[in-house]
Amino acid sequence: QSQEAERQLSAFSARKEALELGLARKDGAGALLAATDEISGLLGSVAALLTVRSGFETAIASALGSAADAVAVDHLDTAVSAMEKLKSEDLGRAGMLLGGGEVDDSSWPGLPDFATYAIDVVEGPAPLQGALRRLLYKVAIVDDLEHSQRLIAQSPDVVSVTRDGDVLGAHFAAGGSSSKQSLIEVKAAIAQAAEECERSTHTLERLRFETEAGTARREAAQELVDGALARLH
Repeated sequence: QSQEAERQLSAFSARKEALELGLARKDGAGALLAATDEISGLLGSVAALLTVRSGFETAIASALGSAADAVAVDHLDTAVSAMEKLKSEDLGRAGMLLGGGEVDDSSWPGLPDFATYAIDVVEGPAPLQGALRRLLYKVAIVDDLEHSQRLIAQSPDVVSVTRDGDVLGAHFAAGGSSSKQSLIEVKAAIAQAAEECERSTHTLERLRFETEAGTARREAAQELVDGALARLH
C-alpha cells in the first residue's frame, strides 16, 4: 500500500509540474504579463482572474473563445500601450479583455430548468464585469447537444454551449472532438492535480504512521516474549 501511495504521489506531482509548465507562456500575452512594471494597468491573465464553478470550465472557455487566454487590462488606453509595445519590440500578438466598460443590465429571456446562463457560473473582478457580460451575452450552458437543440428551438436569440464545449446558435455553430485546453481548463486541472497530491500525501503519511505503530507493537511484544523466556531459564 505504501509503495502504491508513493507511486500515485509521484504521478500526480509530475502531472501538476507538467501543467504548470504549460502556463509559462512565450507568446505576446506572456510578454505583457512580464512587463507589468513597464505598463501600468495590466491586471493579469484572464484565466488567473476568473473563478469558474467546478465542471463548467470547458463550457466557459468555449464561450469566451480567445478571450479565455487573454490578458486583462484596466482601460482602452492600456490596451493601446500594450499593442504598441508588442509591435515595437516584435513580441507577437495578444488578446486583451478590457476593464472599465459599462455593465449591460438589460433583461434576458428566462431559461428552462436544464439551462444556466454562463455569466452565473463565473466570477471576476468588478472592472471586468462589463466585458464579461458582453462576451457572455445571452450565452447559456446545457449538458449536451440534444438540450442545445431544445433550447435554441425555444429561444432562438440565445447561444447554447454544452459542458464539453460545443457551441450552437441560430446562425452559428462550432464543435467536434476536444481541442487544445484553454488556460482556464489548465488552471482547473492544476487545482485538481494539487488536491490529488495532497490526498496522496495524507494517505502516505497515514500508512507510514500505521507501519511505525505496527513495528512498535511488534517490538514491545517481542520484549515481553524475551522477558518471559528469560524468567523460565
